[in-house]
Amino acid sequence: MTVTVVHLLDSLMKRQLDPAAAALLKASLEPRGLRFLMPAQTAAILGDTRVRGVLGEARATRRYLHALFPYGYGPQVCDVAGMTMPRKVMLDV
Repeated sequence: MTVTVVHLLDSLMKRQLDPAAAALLKASLEPRGLRFLMPAQTAAILGDTRVRGVLGEARATRRYLHALFPYGYGPQVCDVAGMTMPRKVMLDV
């Protein structure tokens, strides 16, 4: 499986890690096959009933089969946004 992280900020876990620690985290994940697009912003999710791709703010389209949106909010965010999410994952940490 290929995993691409499209992240809005220029480093991972910006609030939790300083720049050096974020760079170490990224460097430790890349050999495991994770790719990072940072900073990058998603303009739209493509597909009618299933994710087919992501349209970036630079209008570049990337093909993906799944999309995961980690938010610091509960799953009701999807409901408010009108998104049908048949398999929501709720983490209570």
